[in-house]
Amino acid sequence: MRLYILLTLLFMLILGETLGQNAFSPTYSCCRPVTTAVRFLMFNENAQSAAMGGIGVVAARQYAQSGLTQNPSLLARKDKLAGGFVAYVPVMDGANFTKTHLQEIGQYAKIDDNNAFGVNFRRYRYGKMTLVDQYDQTKTYYPSEYYASVKYARTVSPKFSIGAGYKYVYSDIATGFRFNGISIKAGSTFAFDLGFDYRERFRVADDLMLRWDNGLSLLNLGPKISYTNLNEGGFLPAMLKVGSMLTLEVKDVQDLDLEFDLAYQVDKLLAPTPSPVDTDENYVLDYKERSVLEGMITSFYDAPEGMMEELTEFMHAFGMEARLLHHNDFLFAIRSGAILDHPNKGSRKWITYGLGVGVKGFRLDLAGVTQKNSTLWKNEHTPAITLSYKVILANRKPIASLN
Repeated sequence: MRLYILLTLLFMLILGETLGQNAFSPTYSCCRPVTTAVRFLMFNENAQSAAMGGIGVVAARQYAQSGLTQNPSLLARKDKLAGGFVAYVPVMDGANFTKTHLQEIGQYAKIDDNNAFGVNFRRYRYGKMTLVDQYDQTKTYYPSEYYASVKYARTVSPKFSIGAGYKYVYSDIATGFRFNGISIKAGSTFAFDLGFDYRERFRVADDLMLRWDNGLSLLNLGPKISYTNLNEGGFLPAMLKVGSMLTLEVKDVQDLDLEFDLAYQVDKLLAPTPSPVDTDENYVLDYKERSVLEGMITSFYDAPEGMMEELTEFMHAFGMEARLLHHNDFLFAIRSGAILDHPNKGSRKWITYGLGVGVKGFRLDLAGVTQKNSTLWKNEHTPAITLSYKVILANRKPIASLN
């Protein structure tokens, strides 16, 4: 079993690295990234996760807050507890801060041995935006978007948990702006999340344990969002996420515990690949006229260049973390990771890094990312900051804990 686990992870890492290095590189002439509306739903405000290459569909047992963003089933994995976080991500242009930023707050609680609930609120502000209408009149707007979400998770067995979530999405980009007789309005919609988590634990030696965690989630499943009174709307960034993590636990080394995580995650946007085809010549491209369900299904085989192009639409993330813990009183962690996109599908080649310090149930996480050669994501060295807390609920008296 141990050999099987190691071989499985090794295979996933080799496969991801092969794809990330563009072994499947079709020679179509133009970039064709999959585009969607309200892309802020894809952003990662969690500094702990962001520092590990954005991996959050699986997480170490200390990091239940990933259940509020990437995999709701993670909320139900541990003891009866409660916690929350506040996150802030300022978007930078080189070394300068801009007025664009992402904010999020979340709370969760496992109310008994099996059931957990969570809520979170995310807001994304773009800063100042200037538009010129058909009469050459300049209008200034301050776009913002937000969503509010509720989550529920349940422990099905000691090794398996499931979770689901509902979110309301609101996007105000340029309400009141008119162009060619079309008036822009704020858009709103809703979406669902679904997640699964399976974990195993093995004793390698008296003071050595191995954890194996596997996660799968489907995020942002919902109707299109529209900013006009026309029928055409934009697809939400529905996502399929699959990940695996190995954690090595070394116990009681001079009254300290050491833990090492090694993880891989692959993401797939469940939205159509852009194509210039307009069969009925109604000036709306065919792929934009697909229903949400049709768009999700065809996203696995609709690339104009066939399966070789389709494989390049998978996004790969690698992450690692080393943690030092002293009982339940102290945590120190260093993290690093990488995010890889194909050059024709976004071209992200990001290196991520960060650290976390926790004392008596409170933890501060910091993360940074160095971005290179990205066609969709332009800002460099964007930092992330997350302050979180966690308490174990026992005999109606909360006891602070980091585990």
